[in-house]
Amino acid sequence: MSNTPRELAQIFDLTWSEFLRIEGTENATEDNRKLLAARIVTIERSGEYDGEAISDAALIYMRALKAARELSVSPSNVLAFPSRSASASFGPERVKAMAAALELCLNELPLRVPSDARDTLTSAILRAASEGETDALKMMDAGMRALSARNVSHKT
Repeated sequence: MSNTPRELAQIFDLTWSEFLRIEGTENATEDNRKLLAARIVTIERSGEYDGEAISDAALIYMRALKAARELSVSPSNVLAFPSRSASASFGPERVKAMAAALELCLNELPLRVPSDARDTLTSAILRAASEGETDALKMMDAGMRALSARNVSHKT
């Protein structure tokens, strides 16, 4: 069942706050707000109604978009939805796989995952995708390995 406008607004607020917490308040631009809102609506219209899954997918999209901008890659070519090019680095299938990978990671962890652990997972999944990985299970593995390495380094 579709989300109400109020539920979509709550998803937006949660995702926006998380995006700014991770990427910094210098990214609090009107363009980014519009992109996030449009992405949330697009994800919901594609048939995803779970608020957390929508938020996760939208957050990955925004972080990938920011990374593309930093690499001076045209975001419209990298993150088009639907894909304008078969060679798009983060087309809809890759973004869907990244969201699935994050979901798989979160399903393996305790219910309350600290935000820094979630950041580690997201960064590793983005890195794997940017290196050409398309398989959600392999991206999940990259995320879990990064989290494990992070935990080991924090203990030493």
